[in-house]
Amino acid sequence: MPPGWAESAKDEGADPGELILIGSNGGGIDAVLANRIAMRLDPADKDWLAKWTGAEAAPRVEGLPAENWETTREGDSYVVSGHLPAGFAGAAPVRVGGAVVATLSPGAATPLKDEWGLARRIRAQRRLGILERIGEEAGIVAFAKAERLASDFTSLIVLERFEDHVRYRIPPPEPELRVRYENEVERGDGMARSKLSLLWTEKKWWHQTQYPWLDWRLEEQVGTVSIWVKSAREAFPEETLNRDTVEPYEKWLPEARRIVAAKSGLANEAAFDQWRADVVKHIEALDAIRRRSKDPLAGQTVHVSVRGFVNQRGIVSGKSPMTLEEAIGEARGVLTPWGTLSRVYLYRDGSRTGYNLESQAYRPVPLRWGDMIVVEAMSRRPEYYGDFFAAPVDPFAAPAGLRSGGGAAAAPAFPFEAEDAVFERPGESAVPMPFAEGAIPGGPGSTPAPRMDARVVAGEAVPLGAGTDDAMLSRLRQQADPSKAYEELVATDFRKQSPSPATLIELARILSENGAEDLAARALSNLPESMSNPVEGVRAMALWLADFGLTERALDLLRRLEAALPDEATRAIVRHDIARISDKAEDFRGAVEAELAGGEVTALGPIALTDYFGRKGRADGALSALTASEMTSDVRIVVDYAGDDLLLQVSEPGATVDLVSGVSPHGGRIEDGPRAMEYQMRVGLPGDYRISCHRREKGTAEEDRQPVTVRVTYYLGWGGRRQSARHLTRLLDGDGLMLDAIRFGFAK
Repeated sequence: MPPGWAESAKDEGADPGELILIGSNGGGIDAVLANRIAMRLDPADKDWLAKWTGAEAAPRVEGLPAENWETTREGDSYVVSGHLPAGFAGAAPVRVGGAVVATLSPGAATPLKDEWGLARRIRAQRRLGILERIGEEAGIVAFAKAERLASDFTSLIVLERFEDHVRYRIPPPEPELRVRYENEVERGDGMARSKLSLLWTEKKWWHQTQYPWLDWRLEEQVGTVSIWVKSAREAFPEETLNRDTVEPYEKWLPEARRIVAAKSGLANEAAFDQWRADVVKHIEALDAIRRRSKDPLAGQTVHVSVRGFVNQRGIVSGKSPMTLEEAIGEARGVLTPWGTLSRVYLYRDGSRTGYNLESQAYRPVPLRWGDMIVVEAMSRRPEYYGDFFAAPVDPFAAPAGLRSGGGAAAAPAFPFEAEDAVFERPGESAVPMPFAEGAIPGGPGSTPAPRMDARVVAGEAVPLGAGTDDAMLSRLRQQADPSKAYEELVATDFRKQSPSPATLIELARILSENGAEDLAARALSNLPESMSNPVEGVRAMALWLADFGLTERALDLLRRLEAALPDEATRAIVRHDIARISDKAEDFRGAVEAELAGGEVTALGPIALTDYFGRKGRADGALSALTASEMTSDVRIVVDYAGDDLLLQVSEPGATVDLVSGVSPHGGRIEDGPRAMEYQMRVGLPGDYRISCHRREKGTAEEDRQPVTVRVTYYLGWGGRRQSARHLTRLLDGDGLMLDAIRFGFAK
């Protein structure tokens, strides 16, 4: 039994084995029904979950119908809540695993302090949620004060759990808990800084990685063929070298290298089109060379190289047809216990094929003059996957792992005979060109992409949102005095039916354009009423004020909201809104520091850091462990939104699958933070980037669907001297929304 269960029941104000009763006249707006169970089981051993797993970990109340009780997890504790059936006079044991940790029975009087027990608190919290949706401020304040709850309109908060003191940075009054509180805060701050450093380091690795451009296949083949030719020259003496096999590839390489190098000098669309045609043509020429390779005639002498984990490495000669397993046998077999026939690589025509000779599906593979064979290790430890005996002759052994796994690919699982006969096909492994040319793996490429320009391409004009009252908007536009017309609308139409969010936004836009800034803000103040979360409603209002050019009003509103927020996580989101509107480095830093103060660092941290360092911010103070980097990029998009959760979807030029998370094959990267998302690509691809936002929970009933205000910032040439920015604000009231695209190419 996990230790500490029975003792922790006492801490809740009841003896072990007794039912906690909440009186029906306990006070407050809503009385709590009698015979409520409210027990917190908080084990002293905080590692008990590691010892008790599965269904056995949760407490169970025996002797009561399942609908009368429930258990919920809160941190390292379990809360048992429910009620007894009418007339219940027996006993209900609380069991964890096979042990009874408490027994519930009626008849115990409830001390006064138990009126504020867990059952009442849970029910009161649900009632508060209903009142907040109704939006009656007086009722919310009265109820929150009576029940001692925190709401959007009260700063009263009762901390029943120690972790709440740590989360809200409110020291506990008990002196004996102060030391623990200070230690927990310090530990949480350290963990938050470590996570921020980890997330930032991951983004730096991404930015420093060379991702393939449009000529990725040609560049890959240049590297692969280069090292294959070099390895063949080193493995075979002159008398056994098959020049008819090697020399066509040697002749193909110089022109291929020239084409790859030429991309950095492209200056216009015509030169670019010719270059792309040359890339395709040269890849086709390589395929034609490979097709000319044929199996030798019967009886013809065949020379092959056998290396790796065999007993005698070197050149093996024989008469055709000679098979893969026969050549290994001529090399006196596999070197036991290290080598294995389940991982045998055959290098031919500038590519590699992986065979599992122990597979039941394996069939003999005839060899050709000039083939190179490497028997790999059986060990599953990555440092043993490469052929360290054969290096540097073993083709691709080290560099192939950079893309396909190569020498670092996992060995087949036991039993080997059940695996496929071919575990790697030609073309699945490749040597990056910089590696083959002597550069550092993962470092900058030998030939940068050409300089191109980006511009935002407006999409088709679409209505702001569904349900726009065109008649109301038309009346406002036609009046000589829009302010007076708006007052009339408030006195008449608004009393009949509340305008839709789209109508409110357009009304505010018209008023703002006519200089009635106060009325524009007043119209937008109705927007939070259409949203269940008032914080999101205020954020949406501020984003639209910024879109109308009322920047100072938007910033003032957000700063007042930030000051009223009880937690650092939400404060970080609002501070990021402030920074995105003010465009000041110190505000972006404030968003990062708010996350650090809350102890919960998210993807919002790296997004804000990119902006902070991009505006020449310094890595000092709380950020001193980080390395400043502007993360220069051809394309960068940041999406801020207020309302329901969204996901960002980007269709890159030429891509067959849209990117919604992670990193694309060409290096496009999405960061998904709370109420903020980012797409970034260091080296742009020519073509159109199509961008859209979608609800994470599609198909939600219309009455439960919240309008989402989306503000997009397009950064073109981010971090460079030619950096430019453009803002776009839209309203999403359906499942998805197409945004303006980015077109990347040569300026015309």
